[in-house]
Amino acid sequence: MKKITATFIIILSFVFSELHADHASLVPYIDGNKCGYADRNLKIIVEPQYDTCGDMIDGMASVYKNGRDGFINEDGKIMVKPFYIFSTSFNCGYAVMSEKGKYIVIDASGKEIISSAAYTINSYHKGVAVISKDHKCGLMDKDGMIILPVKYREVKPAGKGLFIAADPSGKYFLYNSSGRPVVKEEYDLIHPAAKGFMMIRKGDGWGFLNPDGAVVAPAIYENIRNIKSDGSACIKSKGKWGVMNGQGKIIAAVQYDGVGGGESTMEDEAQADLNYFTVLSGGKWGIISLRGETIAPAEYYLLGPGGRGYIPALKEINNKSSRGRSIGLTLLDDKGWELFKPRRDYNIAGEDGEGLLPAGKLGAYGRGKLMGYVNHQGEPVIGMTFEEAGRFERGYAIVKKNGLYGIINKIGVTVEEAKYDDIKRSLNYPGLFQGSINGRKVYFEPGGKHFSR
Repeated sequence: MKKITATFIIILSFVFSELHADHASLVPYIDGNKCGYADRNLKIIVEPQYDTCGDMIDGMASVYKNGRDGFINEDGKIMVKPFYIFSTSFNCGYAVMSEKGKYIVIDASGKEIISSAAYTINSYHKGVAVISKDHKCGLMDKDGMIILPVKYREVKPAGKGLFIAADPSGKYFLYNSSGRPVVKEEYDLIHPAAKGFMMIRKGDGWGFLNPDGAVVAPAIYENIRNIKSDGSACIKSKGKWGVMNGQGKIIAAVQYDGVGGGESTMEDEAQADLNYFTVLSGGKWGIISLRGETIAPAEYYLLGPGGRGYIPALKEINNKSSRGRSIGLTLLDDKGWELFKPRRDYNIAGEDGEGLLPAGKLGAYGRGKLMGYVNHQGEPVIGMTFEEAGRFERGYAIVKKNGLYGIINKIGVTVEEAKYDDIKRSLNYPGLFQGSINGRKVYFEPGGKHFSR
């Protein structure tokens, strides 16, 4: 896991979505320098014999042995022997393999779907392959027919069977899976955004398309941020920000000095899942709904991540003892109510989870950070003894101590010693964590089964 950002407003670490809800049957199992696979009860199904073992995705897992790639299925059966010099992971039931200059696409049974010796197959999506030759790209269907000429500088999938293509002059176009244009207009940029939406730019103007390629906002704005699942988004015009709904109507006046969220992919996806916008006015932050209604007035110095319905906030409070003012931490619910009075003994926080909020104190000049947990009444539950503290989920939280990562339960008991260089929740194996020690990856249940010997 990458180093957790100390800045209050953008603590996004430990935010992991379970993209694969079904429990994959086989888990990579490490024995010394070799790996194999075990079931959830630690019964060895595939004896450790491979150099690397990939996660089980779409019922298939990549294995690497003696410099060659292959695949096994969720029963441990070899579907593709380690023969190929290159392979992608399975995606929607297909993978791309390469050997001796020939590229092929296989399905989950190992059957060859399409092959090409004339072109490189970069990826395969819903019956269409992105191909390239001599630094030019195009599209090929499953019958091997070229449906988009190999003349583009770049071709990449955009979801829903659509493809973004940039020609040699730098103009961008949108095509469907038959190679036909979806929009007639050309743009200076088309770029995938969260939830299948696409950013567009023409000259200095920005706008965005919906997942079907229809224009939601024409490319006339100075900037676009925080596109939500319903198509609402923050738009910038004449130096100020407002909110537009999914039909392109302005629902919150263009009057704000700034909006929350950044422009990285991770932040885009995190913002897309929130049912509110954070806005800056007069140097302070507030919250407005997706309908443009005020949830919390702009009176907070900072607002933190609130993906679970509770939003940590820093607010100015009176300090009677010093006859001045100071900054304290509080927690807002989804109606904008403060659950407890701002506490000046905390000035940083992470994302709330299961009734506990990571909270701590950051010393002068950003030094000496210590983190613990408080409940929704602002009462300390787990003391400030950690350098970093993650969100509680399913009863566990990832923490950092003495430069290494471990796991605690909801009463603060260590269930996995802080000995890992990296820990993250597994996307492909719900309930398991993936840790790393000196570059060695291992899966485990906190305080329970470890898939290693």
